[in-house]
Amino acid sequence: FDNHYSFWKKNDVTVVMFFDPKSAKGKEVAPIWDELAAAVQGKAVVAKVDGTDDLEFASEYGARRFPAVKLFKKGLKEVQTFGFQREFVLPNLQHFVEQWLGPSPLPLTSAQAVDDHMAKQGAVVGLFEGQAAAKALKEYNKEASVQRTHFQFGIVDVSAVELPPEYLSGGVPSVRVAHSPGVPFTDLPVYTPKAGPLEPWLVT
Repeated sequence: FDNHYSFWKKNDVTVVMFFDPKSAKGKEVAPIWDELAAAVQGKAVVAKVDGTDDLEFASEYGARRFPAVKLFKKGLKEVQTFGFQREFVLPNLQHFVEQWLGPSPLPLTSAQAVDDHMAKQGAVVGLFEGQAAAKALKEYNKEASVQRTHFQFGIVDVSAVELPPEYLSGGVPSVRVAHSPGVPFTDLPVYTPKAGPLEPWLVT
Protein backbone atom coordinates (compact mmCIF):
# COMPACT_ATOMS: atom_id res chain seq x y z
CA PHE A 1 0.00 0.00 0.00
CA ASP A 2 2.99 2.27 -0.55
CA ASN A 3 1.19 4.23 -3.29
CA HIS A 4 -1.84 5.01 -1.13
CA TYR A 5 -2.01 8.67 -2.13
CA SER A 6 -2.50 7.76 -5.79
CA PHE A 7 -5.32 5.40 -4.83
CA TRP A 8 -7.15 8.13 -2.94
CA LYS A 9 -6.78 10.68 -5.71
CA LYS A 10 -7.95 8.58 -8.65
CA ASN A 11 -10.76 6.54 -7.07
CA ASP A 12 -14.16 7.86 -6.05
CA VAL A 13 -14.09 6.03 -2.71
CA THR A 14 -11.24 4.18 -1.00
CA VAL A 15 -11.90 2.44 2.31
CA VAL A 16 -9.03 1.14 4.42
CA MET A 17 -8.98 -1.12 7.46
CA PHE A 18 -5.99 -0.74 9.78
CA PHE A 19 -5.80 -3.93 11.84
CA ASP A 20 -3.58 -6.35 13.71
CA PRO A 21 -3.66 -9.57 11.65
CA LYS A 22 -2.15 -11.65 14.48
CA SER A 23 -4.70 -10.69 17.12
CA ALA A 24 -7.92 -12.60 17.77
CA LYS A 25 -9.97 -9.57 16.72
CA GLY A 26 -7.92 -9.16 13.56
CA LYS A 27 -8.53 -12.76 12.58
CA GLU A 28 -12.24 -12.30 13.30
CA VAL A 29 -12.74 -9.20 11.13
CA ALA A 30 -10.52 -10.22 8.17
CA PRO A 31 -13.15 -12.46 6.49
CA ILE A 32 -15.83 -9.79 7.02
CA TRP A 33 -13.56 -7.31 5.29
CA ASP A 34 -13.16 -9.72 2.37
CA GLU A 35 -16.96 -9.92 2.14
CA LEU A 36 -17.12 -6.13 1.98
CA ALA A 37 -14.58 -6.09 -0.85
CA ALA A 38 -16.76 -8.51 -2.81
CA ALA A 39 -19.96 -6.57 -2.06
CA VAL A 40 -18.65 -3.23 -3.35
CA GLN A 41 -16.36 -4.55 -6.08
CA GLY A 42 -16.24 -2.14 -8.99
CA LYS A 43 -17.72 0.68 -6.90
CA ALA A 44 -15.06 1.32 -4.25
CA VAL A 45 -11.46 0.35 -3.54
CA VAL A 46 -11.19 -1.78 -0.39
CA ALA A 47 -7.78 -2.22 1.23
CA LYS A 48 -6.34 -3.43 4.52
CA VAL A 49 -3.15 -2.40 6.27
CA ASP A 50 -1.23 -4.12 9.05
CA GLY A 51 -1.30 -1.23 11.50
CA THR A 52 1.30 -2.85 13.72
CA ASP A 53 3.79 -2.84 10.85
CA ASP A 54 3.83 0.96 10.63
CA LEU A 55 2.29 2.61 13.68
CA GLU A 56 3.31 6.08 12.51
CA PHE A 57 1.45 5.63 9.23
CA ALA A 58 -1.63 4.31 11.04
CA SER A 59 -1.65 7.11 13.62
CA GLU A 60 -1.34 9.69 10.81
CA TYR A 61 -4.94 8.84 9.99
CA GLY A 62 -6.15 8.51 13.55
CA ALA A 63 -5.90 4.70 13.65
CA ARG A 64 -4.63 4.32 17.20
CA ARG A 65 -6.63 1.21 18.06
CA PHE A 66 -7.47 -1.71 15.83
CA PRO A 67 -9.41 -2.46 13.79
CA ALA A 68 -9.89 1.10 12.50
CA VAL A 69 -11.80 1.80 9.29
CA LYS A 70 -11.08 5.00 7.36
CA LEU A 71 -12.80 6.18 4.18
CA PHE A 72 -11.29 8.56 1.64
CA LYS A 73 -13.64 10.36 -0.75
CA LYS A 74 -12.17 11.82 -3.92
CA GLY A 75 -12.20 15.60 -3.76
CA LEU A 76 -12.59 15.79 0.02
CA LYS A 77 -9.85 16.54 2.51
CA GLU A 78 -11.72 15.10 5.48
CA VAL A 79 -11.20 11.43 6.32
CA GLN A 80 -14.40 9.60 7.31
CA THR A 81 -14.33 7.12 10.20
CA PHE A 82 -16.43 4.03 10.83
CA GLY A 83 -17.20 4.55 14.51
CA PHE A 84 -16.07 2.04 17.12
CA GLN A 85 -19.58 2.08 18.61
CA ARG A 86 -20.97 0.47 15.42
CA GLU A 87 -21.04 -3.31 15.11
CA PHE A 88 -18.39 -4.62 12.71
CA VAL A 89 -20.73 -6.55 10.42
CA LEU A 90 -21.15 -6.51 6.64
CA PRO A 91 -24.47 -4.56 6.46
CA ASN A 92 -23.08 -1.71 8.58
CA LEU A 93 -19.81 -1.57 6.66
CA GLN A 94 -21.53 -1.72 3.28
CA HIS A 95 -23.90 1.11 4.22
CA PHE A 96 -20.96 3.18 5.47
CA VAL A 97 -19.23 2.82 2.08
CA GLU A 98 -22.23 3.14 -0.21
CA GLN A 99 -23.46 6.39 1.32
CA TRP A 100 -20.30 8.04 -0.01
CA LEU A 101 -20.45 6.63 -3.54
CA GLY A 102 -21.18 9.03 -6.37
CA PRO A 103 -19.73 12.22 -7.82
CA SER A 104 -18.39 15.00 -5.64
CA PRO A 105 -20.05 18.42 -6.02
CA LEU A 106 -19.00 20.36 -9.12
CA PRO A 107 -16.63 23.25 -8.25
CA LEU A 108 -18.08 26.55 -9.48
CA THR A 109 -15.53 29.30 -10.04
CA SER A 110 -17.55 32.37 -11.02
CA ALA A 111 -20.96 34.01 -10.68
CA GLN A 112 -21.68 33.00 -14.29
CA ALA A 113 -20.85 29.39 -13.46
CA VAL A 114 -23.27 29.57 -10.54
CA ASP A 115 -26.03 30.96 -12.78
CA ASP A 116 -25.38 28.32 -15.45
CA HIS A 117 -25.51 25.56 -12.85
CA MET A 118 -28.73 26.83 -11.30
CA ALA A 119 -30.42 26.74 -14.72
CA LYS A 120 -30.43 22.94 -14.44
CA GLN A 121 -33.34 20.95 -13.06
CA GLY A 122 -32.75 20.05 -9.40
CA ALA A 123 -29.61 22.16 -9.11
CA VAL A 124 -28.10 22.79 -5.69
CA VAL A 125 -25.30 25.21 -4.80
CA GLY A 126 -23.45 25.35 -1.50
CA LEU A 127 -21.39 28.36 -0.42
CA PHE A 128 -18.58 27.59 2.03
CA GLU A 129 -15.48 29.25 3.41
CA GLY A 130 -12.62 27.94 5.52
CA GLN A 131 -12.44 25.55 8.45
CA ALA A 132 -15.34 27.23 10.24
CA ALA A 133 -17.62 25.56 7.71
CA ALA A 134 -16.01 22.12 7.96
CA LYS A 135 -18.96 20.40 9.67
CA ALA A 136 -21.52 21.91 7.28
CA LEU A 137 -19.30 21.07 4.30
CA LYS A 138 -19.03 17.44 5.42
CA GLU A 139 -22.83 17.11 5.58
CA TYR A 140 -23.19 18.80 2.20
CA ASN A 141 -20.75 16.43 0.52
CA LYS A 142 -22.45 13.45 2.14
CA GLU A 143 -25.86 14.56 0.84
CA ALA A 144 -24.32 15.10 -2.60
CA SER A 145 -23.52 11.40 -2.67
CA VAL A 146 -26.79 10.21 -1.13
CA GLN A 147 -29.02 12.45 -3.27
CA ARG A 148 -26.98 12.22 -6.47
CA THR A 149 -29.83 10.70 -8.49
CA HIS A 150 -32.24 13.51 -7.57
CA PHE A 151 -30.10 16.67 -7.53
CA GLN A 152 -27.07 18.18 -9.26
CA PHE A 153 -24.71 19.60 -6.66
CA GLY A 154 -22.33 22.50 -7.14
CA ILE A 155 -20.00 24.09 -4.62
CA VAL A 156 -18.35 27.49 -4.25
CA ASP A 157 -15.36 28.38 -2.09
CA VAL A 158 -16.17 32.03 -1.49
CA SER A 159 -12.63 32.70 -0.29
CA ALA A 160 -11.37 31.93 -3.81
CA VAL A 161 -14.34 33.03 -5.96
CA GLU A 162 -15.53 36.61 -6.19
CA LEU A 163 -19.33 36.74 -6.12
CA PRO A 164 -21.64 39.77 -6.19
CA PRO A 165 -22.73 40.82 -2.65
CA GLU A 166 -26.33 39.80 -3.31
CA TYR A 167 -25.21 36.20 -3.84
CA LEU A 168 -23.91 36.20 -0.27
CA SER A 169 -27.05 37.68 1.28
CA GLY A 170 -27.93 34.36 2.88
CA GLY A 171 -24.61 34.17 4.68
CA VAL A 172 -21.87 31.55 4.56
CA PRO A 173 -22.12 28.61 4.86
CA SER A 174 -25.44 28.38 3.08
CA VAL A 175 -27.17 26.28 0.43
CA ARG A 176 -29.72 27.10 -2.27
CA VAL A 177 -31.76 24.66 -4.33
CA ALA A 178 -33.66 25.17 -7.60
CA HIS A 179 -36.57 22.74 -7.71
CA SER A 180 -37.52 24.43 -10.99
CA PRO A 181 -34.89 25.67 -13.48
CA GLY A 182 -34.54 29.31 -14.43
CA VAL A 183 -35.22 30.92 -11.04
CA PRO A 184 -32.57 33.60 -10.30
CA PHE A 185 -30.07 32.55 -7.66
CA THR A 186 -30.91 35.51 -5.44
CA ASP A 187 -34.62 34.56 -5.42
CA LEU A 188 -34.06 31.00 -4.18
CA PRO A 189 -34.78 30.03 -0.55
CA VAL A 190 -31.67 29.85 1.62
CA TYR A 191 -30.67 26.97 3.88
CA THR A 192 -28.19 27.47 6.71
CA PRO A 193 -26.85 24.82 9.12
CA LYS A 194 -28.91 26.37 11.94
CA ALA A 195 -32.04 25.15 10.15
CA GLY A 196 -31.26 21.54 11.07
CA PRO A 197 -30.37 18.56 8.83
CA LEU A 198 -29.94 19.35 5.14
CA GLU A 199 -31.75 16.33 3.67
CA PRO A 200 -35.35 17.21 4.76
CA TRP A 201 -34.88 20.75 3.46
CA LEU A 202 -33.70 19.53 0.06
CA VAL A 203 -36.63 17.25 -0.63
CA THR A 204 -39.46 19.56 0.50
